[in-house]
Amino acid sequence: MTAIESPLGKGRTAVVVTATDPTTLPPLSAFLGYAESRALTGDLLLVSGGERWLFRIGTTIGHGQLDGWTRLRWFLATHWVALLPVLLAGVWLLALRSRRYFARRMRARLEAGVAA
Repeated sequence: MTAIESPLGKGRTAVVVTATDPTTLPPLSAFLGYAESRALTGDLLLVSGGERWLFRIGTTIGHGQLDGWTRLRWFLATHWVALLPVLLAGVWLLALRSRRYFARRMRARLEAGVAA
């Protein structure tokens, strides 16, 4: 079983299933499950005797664009060193908001103590 970009239209995929003998084509359930592979993805799946192997023999097919949030998450996932400044900025913003919150609570407590 192999997946290729459709020759009829860009952005479409064609899946081709072949066998050495057309009368012994395995059922579709034989292609489901885990396959041995060195890569996370592949475009060629070989099935023989209940075992599966996955290979990358062609180029990757990319289509479309990522939205802003997903693009940011992808960048931070691939450039993990950039997470440290983002983390520090988040902690700093949280500290500012917490400081204001606790200052209001302390002021309210002091005012309640003076009034009593």
